[in-house]
Amino acid sequence: MEQRTPERVEHRRADKTRRREVLDVDWGVDDGQLVLEITAEAGTYIKELVSSDEGRTQPSVAGLLSTEAEVDLLDVTWIEK
Repeated sequence: MEQRTPERVEHRRADKTRRREVLDVDWGVDDGQLVLEITAEAGTYIKELVSSDEGRTQPSVAGLLSTEAEVDLLDVTWIEK
């Protein structure tokens, strides 16, 4: 996947395109909402992976589902050292 620096942080980081790898995605539906458990390479912008950030992240969940998507709740459950 390719991610440009997100709009929300571009004022403090250089606008670069970074290649990141999504390693695994588990999903389910809870109370009408899509719940994703994403395992990704360090440095992956997860919110932008979901929303596409105006096309700055390709592919994205929103793009794959052909709809708008945004993160309601983000929990980091594990970080590998």
